[in-house]
Amino acid sequence: MATKEHRRFLEFANAVRRKRYVGLCFGAPGVGKTESARAYTRWDQLAPHLSGTRATGTDPTDAPVGEVLAARAVLYTPKVHSTPLHLDKEISYLCDRLGWTVELLLRSCV
Repeated sequence: MATKEHRRFLEFANAVRRKRYVGLCFGAPGVGKTESARAYTRWDQLAPHLSGTRATGTDPTDAPVGEVLAARAVLYTPKVHSTPLHLDKEISYLCDRLGWTVELLLRSCV
Protein backbone atom coordinates (compact mmCIF):
# COMPACT_ATOMS: atom_id res chain seq x y z
CA MET A 1 0.00 0.00 0.00
CA ALA A 2 1.85 3.10 -1.18
CA THR A 3 -0.81 5.74 -1.68
CA LYS A 4 -0.42 9.34 -0.60
CA GLU A 5 -3.16 8.91 2.01
CA HIS A 6 -1.49 5.78 3.43
CA ARG A 7 1.82 7.62 3.78
CA ARG A 8 0.00 10.44 5.57
CA PHE A 9 -1.63 7.89 7.86
CA LEU A 10 1.77 6.34 8.68
CA GLU A 11 3.16 9.77 9.50
CA PHE A 12 0.16 10.45 11.75
CA ALA A 13 0.32 7.04 13.45
CA ASN A 14 4.04 7.30 14.14
CA ALA A 15 3.56 10.77 15.66
CA VAL A 16 0.71 9.46 17.84
CA ARG A 17 2.89 6.57 19.00
CA ARG A 18 5.90 8.80 19.64
CA LYS A 19 3.87 11.31 21.69
CA ARG A 20 1.81 8.55 23.37
CA TYR A 21 -1.51 10.03 22.30
CA VAL A 22 -4.72 8.36 21.19
CA GLY A 23 -5.24 8.90 17.47
CA LEU A 24 -8.64 9.40 15.89
CA CYS A 25 -9.19 9.16 12.14
CA PHE A 26 -12.34 10.42 10.48
CA GLY A 27 -13.39 11.43 7.03
CA ALA A 28 -15.09 10.30 3.87
CA PRO A 29 -15.67 6.57 3.49
CA GLY A 30 -13.54 4.59 1.10
CA VAL A 31 -10.28 6.51 1.34
CA GLY A 32 -8.44 3.70 3.18
CA LYS A 33 -8.50 4.70 6.85
CA THR A 34 -9.44 1.27 8.14
CA GLU A 35 -7.20 -0.57 5.69
CA SER A 36 -4.22 1.59 6.66
CA ALA A 37 -4.93 1.12 10.36
CA ARG A 38 -5.25 -2.66 9.95
CA ALA A 39 -1.91 -2.78 8.14
CA TYR A 40 -0.18 -0.50 10.67
CA THR A 41 -1.36 -2.47 13.70
CA ARG A 42 -0.90 -5.83 11.92
CA TRP A 43 -4.42 -6.48 13.11
CA ASP A 44 -4.98 -9.60 11.03
CA GLN A 45 -2.05 -11.28 12.80
CA LEU A 46 -2.68 -9.75 16.23
CA ALA A 47 -6.46 -10.00 16.71
CA PRO A 48 -6.62 -13.82 17.03
CA HIS A 49 -4.11 -13.65 19.89
CA LEU A 50 -6.05 -10.91 21.70
CA SER A 51 -9.21 -12.97 21.78
CA GLY A 52 -7.47 -15.42 24.11
CA THR A 53 -8.98 -18.39 22.29
CA ARG A 54 -5.72 -19.84 21.05
CA ALA A 55 -2.04 -19.66 21.82
CA THR A 56 0.59 -18.70 19.30
CA GLY A 57 1.93 -21.50 17.18
CA THR A 58 -1.26 -23.58 17.24
CA ASP A 59 -1.99 -22.81 13.59
CA PRO A 60 0.56 -23.23 10.77
CA THR A 61 -0.61 -19.91 9.30
CA ASP A 62 0.22 -18.00 12.51
CA ALA A 63 2.41 -14.97 12.10
CA PRO A 64 5.88 -15.23 13.61
CA VAL A 65 5.97 -14.13 17.24
CA GLY A 66 8.21 -11.19 16.32
CA GLU A 67 5.56 -9.78 13.99
CA VAL A 68 2.90 -9.98 16.67
CA LEU A 69 5.18 -8.39 19.27
CA ALA A 70 6.20 -5.59 16.90
CA ALA A 71 2.63 -4.35 16.50
CA ARG A 72 2.21 -2.80 19.98
CA ALA A 73 -0.92 -0.97 18.84
CA VAL A 74 -4.62 -1.79 18.86
CA LEU A 75 -7.36 -1.04 16.36
CA TYR A 76 -10.81 -0.03 17.54
CA THR A 77 -13.74 0.98 15.39
CA PRO A 78 -16.53 2.40 17.54
CA LYS A 79 -20.22 2.18 16.86
CA VAL A 80 -21.88 5.36 15.68
CA HIS A 81 -23.51 6.15 19.02
CA SER A 82 -20.88 5.22 21.61
CA THR A 83 -20.59 6.95 24.94
CA PRO A 84 -17.19 8.10 26.22
CA LEU A 85 -17.45 5.57 29.05
CA HIS A 86 -18.07 2.74 26.59
CA LEU A 87 -15.12 3.86 24.44
CA ASP A 88 -12.88 4.01 27.50
CA LYS A 89 -13.86 0.51 28.61
CA GLU A 90 -13.48 -1.04 25.16
CA ILE A 91 -10.11 0.57 24.42
CA SER A 92 -8.80 -0.20 27.92
CA TYR A 93 -9.85 -3.82 27.46
CA LEU A 94 -8.00 -4.07 24.14
CA CYS A 95 -4.88 -2.45 25.59
CA ASP A 96 -4.95 -4.82 28.58
CA ARG A 97 -5.35 -7.81 26.26
CA LEU A 98 -2.40 -6.58 24.19
CA GLY A 99 -0.26 -6.31 27.32
CA TRP A 100 -1.22 -9.81 28.45
CA THR A 101 -0.61 -11.22 24.99
CA VAL A 102 2.83 -9.64 24.81
CA GLU A 103 3.69 -11.11 28.22
CA LEU A 104 2.53 -14.58 27.18
CA LEU A 105 4.40 -14.44 23.89
CA LEU A 106 7.59 -13.21 25.55
CA ARG A 107 7.41 -16.01 28.12
CA SER A 108 6.83 -18.61 25.41
CA CYS A 109 9.96 -17.40 23.57
CA VAL A 110 12.23 -17.87 26.59
